Formats: sequence, structure tokens, C-alpha cells
Amino acid sequence: MLGVKSIHPANSGPDILLLLLKALISISAPFSPTRLTS
Repeated sequence: MLGVKSIHPANSGPDILLLLLKALISISAPFSPTRLTS
């Protein structure tokens, strides 16, 4: 966590988390559609 905080400013944390979440969803969507719908 310290490494991430030192690289990214605190104010950009939420934006980065959203981008990572969207990336994970877009990557896992084709492979696990049942998990997203449940």
C-alpha cells in the first residue's frame, strides 16, 4: 500500500480504483457471465 500511495496522489485513488474495477469486469465478463449476473 505504501508503494501505491507514493506513486499515486491520494486524490486520484478513487479514480484508479474505478479504472481497475472496470478493467477487471471487462476482462472477466466473457469468462464468468454467471458471476456478474448473480
